Amino acid sequence: MVEPMDTEEDVETSSQGNQNQQDGTRLPKAAPDFTFDALQQEHASLPREERMKIERERFGVEQEIIETPALISDSLAQLDEAIDEIPNKEAYDTAMFINAEHVQSEEFRIAFLRADHFDVEAAAERMVAYWERKVELFGVQKAFNPYVSFLDLKEEDYPALARGGVRLLPSRDDFGRALLFRHMGNFGSNVDAMLRLAWYNFHLAIFHPEAGEVTQKRGMINLAGGRPQRQLNPFSSIAELKRYVYAINSDCTSVLPVRPVALHFFPNNRAAVILMEHTLRYFSSPLRVRINIYDATRTDLNLVELGVYGIRHGAIPKELGGGLDFNYHDDMYGRILKDL
Repeated sequence: MVEPMDTEEDVETSSQGNQNQQDGTRLPKAAPDFTFDALQQEHASLPREERMKIERERFGVEQEIIETPALISDSLAQLDEAIDEIPNKEAYDTAMFINAEHVQSEEFRIAFLRADHFDVEAAAERMVAYWERKVELFGVQKAFNPYVSFLDLKEEDYPALARGGVRLLPSRDDFGRALLFRHMGNFGSNVDAMLRLAWYNFHLAIFHPEAGEVTQKRGMINLAGGRPQRQLNPFSSIAELKRYVYAINSDCTSVLPVRPVALHFFPNNRAAVILMEHTLRYFSSPLRVRINIYDATRTDLNLVELGVYGIRHGAIPKELGGGLDFNYHDDMYGRILKDL
């Protein structure tokens, strides 16, 4: 499902012993071929209209599609036709057989249309890919349940859930968009568990009863930082890190009904910077150019810049220098109880 974007030759795993040690972090011998300067150059090289579109979305001032009843009705009908024309869609067909009421509901289908700006063919491809990928991650016994809840997670996911490496924040930005926080120090070591937790949190945001519609229409904001573990790469090897980034990239751009409009990263030591620069090469360009990199030691300046993007001090976790201090475990247990 997740296709690699370059060869396996650039991967050196810990089992091969080909790592440098810096600040307790396992890194490949070869210097990363993508730096923060290269990221800025890539963004600057985009066509002007594309750069302006990205900036408008970051600032929350993009022009929304006016969803008239006619547009919604016509698009849903065209979506059905576009899906019917896709030849190989076994997982989708199974979902229709098991839970057609959910799959055909307007609430579910319109999320895919919004993710692709009502491009019907793209939304059809995304929905078919969604069910195929969901089967891969959750297995046939749980993949066809509506949405993703705590009950769909596997027992091996529970330690990572308790650590809180991926957290949907209770706060929103000024435009009502969901904020997803990836705590670099609390990632679990199981790649598939972290991917399932990402899906769990994405679904909490996308289909939130009060704020889900805004997030579908205006996109999601990602924040990443926090005090890292001694070994910065939480996974067993660079190859596993690469697999995780490829999967997240694919899921966010062409599988889940979500639009990540901005990714704000706060590496807070030199090792984190090096690992982040290495990781950048594994993102596809459409997602990579939405990344902002901050100096985590310049908290006041970071808060000012985030405020310009509509992310206020009170919405930012304390781990990133903000004023949001919420009890993650109480929040987690509350959500679990709702699912039981």
